[in-house]
Amino acid sequence: MYKTKQFMISLCLLSGMAGSALAAGSNSAATAEAMRVIKASGVVRMVKATSQPAKFPCIDKTWKKSEAEVQGLYVANFTSEELRAVADFYETPLGVKYITAFETQAYNRNHPAQVKAVATFSDAEQNEIKQFYETPAGKKYMSGPEAQIMTDATMRIGFDIAVACFKAK
Repeated sequence: MYKTKQFMISLCLLSGMAGSALAAGSNSAATAEAMRVIKASGVVRMVKATSQPAKFPCIDKTWKKSEAEVQGLYVANFTSEELRAVADFYETPLGVKYITAFETQAYNRNHPAQVKAVATFSDAEQNEIKQFYETPAGKKYMSGPEAQIMTDATMRIGFDIAVACFKAK
């Protein structure tokens, strides 16, 4: 139960990860940008950080069943320009460092005997992250009503992965 709860919490840290399959095919530019956000924000890596390598094939298989839905929700709730701005930020060296810090924290919570160092952020880096989240795209992605839609879907997808991959022995 503890590992499943930690898994759900870790997955929700990246609350912008979910979607609707019908909308995914309707806007190819936005769909491409949605895939960039999904990859750059590390949703699958985050889930794997909460688990053991033996569970990775199950996580990948279960995630694949939800990936089109994730793309679709992004397309339905964000413009391609907003998605591009989010992906562009997460693909910068600072964005990669930021996402990696979340992954490392998730890993450390679930692997206390193998704790890894978590990146620290300078004042300038913290300011740059804050500035991104104060942009229109950053605000919408992190705290707009769309963020709640994404969080709700992420929790459901996380539950699906937990049920499929983290069965009690």
